Amino acid sequence: MLYELLGTYFDDVPRFQKEEWLWEYRRLATYTDEALEHSKYAALMWQNLIDGVAHTLADYHASGVKPADVAEFAKAAALLYIGRGVNKK
Repeated sequence: MLYELLGTYFDDVPRFQKEEWLWEYRRLATYTDEALEHSKYAALMWQNLIDGVAHTLADYHASGVKPADVAEFAKAAALLYIGRGVNKK
């Protein structure tokens, strides 16, 4: 009877240890998964920030000088010229 109990004990202990190790490794893997998710989130935030600035600059530089901008500049220059002439009188 004692030998049977010892045999059962020594058979069960390694099996339960393996299950304990398995759960411990799964627990540790969750930390790795969590770190990966944080890294993905940070990378997406940087990508969104850079894309927003890049698109804004690209749109600004792609627009070039428009005729309306030239007309507004001409109006401002004319007003300055008129103001200079009025100021002399």
